[in-house]
Amino acid sequence: MVTVMILSFIFLIAPVPPVLKNSVTESRLGSKAIQVLSQVESYVNERYGGILNQALTTLTTRPESHESVSLPFKPKTLALNESAEEKMLELLNGERVKAGVKPLIIDPAIIPVARAHSQDMWERQYFAHVSPDGGTLVDRFKKGNIVYLLAGENLALAQTVDLAHRGLMNSPGHRKNILEPSFGRVGIGVIDGGIYGKMFTQNFAN
Repeated sequence: MVTVMILSFIFLIAPVPPVLKNSVTESRLGSKAIQVLSQVESYVNERYGGILNQALTTLTTRPESHESVSLPFKPKTLALNESAEEKMLELLNGERVKAGVKPLIIDPAIIPVARAHSQDMWERQYFAHVSPDGGTLVDRFKKGNIVYLLAGENLALAQTVDLAHRGLMNSPGHRKNILEPSFGRVGIGVIDGGIYGKMFTQNFAN
């Protein structure tokens, strides 16, 4: 069983075809592997303050930081993944309901802003809240004519929605955004890079 779970880990984090990835994540042992790896990530973040940044299964960068990661790969084709966006919203609101916080409402005006940032990160091969030309969430909201007083952003690069969500919830800063009572609106953008994973952008506003 240990050998099988190790192989499951490899399939979860490696760039392999989606059909194989789905077979692992939907299997009993694959699901167990996700749970175990998520617990390891949570322990690492609590003990070392997020130094590894969920690198085992999910790439994230701390909210409101200027950290940037150069992506060593560029998918040949990119595709919008609306079903992943819908599932992510369900997971976000599931966490908020458990915490006694009012569910988020999708804001159609914010969705294009989130999608555009996910697309831009793939196309320009970076992973950050600040774009290579210095653009921030404030700039993106201004360009999208978004009216707000308080805003936040979560980013994740992962092979599946579940892995992205677990990685974000295991990070104190990202979890704070997800459970922030002042946020009432959200726009989620998921751009699928095939074997390289899915790029997630969550934009929150009051």
